[in-house]
Amino acid sequence: MRFFLYILISVLLAGCTTGAATRVTSISYTPTEASSLQVFFEKPSRPYTVIGFVSAQGDAYVKEAAVFKKLKEEAAKIGADALLMRHDVTEEQDASGYQMKRGTGLALKWVDPPSNLQNR
Repeated sequence: MRFFLYILISVLLAGCTTGAATRVTSISYTPTEASSLQVFFEKPSRPYTVIGFVSAQGDAYVKEAAVFKKLKEEAAKIGADALLMRHDVTEEQDASGYQMKRGTGLALKWVDPPSNLQNR
């Protein structure tokens, strides 16, 4: 019975991703839709401000797409319009030998010019 329970818990935990977002501004933004976030691997040319740091990780069996999805979800929670990846999702091993996939990025908010300046 214990063996069955151990297998069941292992199966349920396998493939899970976790994530976190840390705001770096005192301004609270309305959450956005993760599906509409743009993802960049180089600094975008459009003016922006960094509103937070995001990270996500999963075990070695998780697909990179799941880590990207979690990064976007975390950035959207704090109101980001875009995600600037610090690097590709990497596979790492911690000191105990545990294999994991990890990704980090910056949550960006677009800075648009005031509407009264657009028609000048």
